[in-house]
Amino acid sequence: MGTAFRHDRSDWPIKQTLLRWNERDVILYALGLGYGADPADPQSLRYIYERNLLPIPTMLTALTKMLVPTVEELGGNYKRSVHYSQEAVFHQAIEPAGSALVYGYVQDIIDRGSVHGALINIVANMRDEIGQPLATLKSTVLARDDGGFSGTPAARQSAIAAPARAPDHSKHISIMPHLAAIYRLSGDPSALHIDPDAAIAAGFPSPILHGLCSYGIACRAVIETIAGHDPRRIRAHRARFSAPMFPGETLRIDLWEEPERQILFEAWVTERNCRVLSEGCTWLH
Repeated sequence: MGTAFRHDRSDWPIKQTLLRWNERDVILYALGLGYGADPADPQSLRYIYERNLLPIPTMLTALTKMLVPTVEELGGNYKRSVHYSQEAVFHQAIEPAGSALVYGYVQDIIDRGSVHGALINIVANMRDEIGQPLATLKSTVLARDDGGFSGTPAARQSAIAAPARAPDHSKHISIMPHLAAIYRLSGDPSALHIDPDAAIAAGFPSPILHGLCSYGIACRAVIETIAGHDPRRIRAHRARFSAPMFPGETLRIDLWEEPERQILFEAWVTERNCRVLSEGCTWLH
């Protein structure tokens, strides 16, 4: 365990920040999810063209990425930490241009033992210009070297399991080799996703795709396959990051339609038969 790890920093507040975005940010985020790769696809224009522009709501997870506390700020080992899961609840539709007050806190730090590390849950709340709730974002980070501080590991939470039946839908999306270079411009400039030397130092053979990019692509799959190409129908979206993905690979998103407008999903890299997103769930309006 990192001796300086501040496992007692639950309720540590996030500094209030006024976040602004415009049509350019909306379009850049959509390009970072692979929209526009097929110029003959008329549906993609609604996400990359100013006329009747519709934001993908998971854009908010990218725009706020650099606002939340890091493992390093908590005294943990940043190089041995990974984004474990992401959940977003959207209280209203996102406008193509707007602003929001972002505030939040470290909700809790869960000890999984010295072998399995610690889970850090961080909540970011967003309110629009008139003070109404816009979104609630919950990021969970796994600090792999910083568990074992309580002496008694916390009980594992039950996971959302994919149904045993075949998926109701499967969506294949090719990840362009330069996609990470585009996505990072939406708010996560980490060298891990563009610098080969940084990737090798972190234990990867080459730069990896942002987890939040694959998270957004899964939301895209729901929008295109089940939500009638209407991102305003996305009420909430969550997933766990199971394994890294590399630009140039193919993502297959398997989707199951459940009662009460709930969509369960998993995402697999077809070339390696590797699951990269698990415990996925989207709720629709």
